[in-house]
Amino acid sequence: EFENHSIGGSKSVQWINDGDYPSIERKLPSDICSFKNQVLKSKPDLVVMEFINDHILESEAWEKYYPLILEEFKKTDTEWIIISPSFRMPKTFDLSYLKKEDDRDYVKFLRKFTQEHKIALADASDRWSNLYKQGIPYFSCLNNGFNHPNALGHKIFVEEIMKCFK
Repeated sequence: EFENHSIGGSKSVQWINDGDYPSIERKLPSDICSFKNQVLKSKPDLVVMEFINDHILESEAWEKYYPLILEEFKKTDTEWIIISPSFRMPKTFDLSYLKKEDDRDYVKFLRKFTQEHKIALADASDRWSNLYKQGIPYFSCLNNGFNHPNALGHKIFVEEIMKCFK
């Protein structure tokens, strides 16, 4: 069985704190944005998680809340696959970053955290940063030219997730 618990624009800290977090203006409904009441309630065997918007949080938030998520999963023997995010269209329109290794602090954190805790990482970020080597224009993988993948973009995520099962 598969369940999708997602809210566009949400961040991990909002899910842990039932929709609210002090530095985020947009409060989400606690009845649908709750890690314990939505995700853990169904006692999943596996959770596949990606938060493209966590990159805007302070690193202290990742360092505090990702270990809390891990502890909750350990209590219920839930396997966890974290997906590193694709890029977002830069406001500067400096597209040279599309031909470089993803050096965002959040992606670095995810790689280190998953390695240290032996959690599966579907490193979609690595794939997205190498599209140019495959001759695939970055924007051909997006519906809106900013952050919403189309079928080809979603295929990249799926392929990276499937690598975690090998």
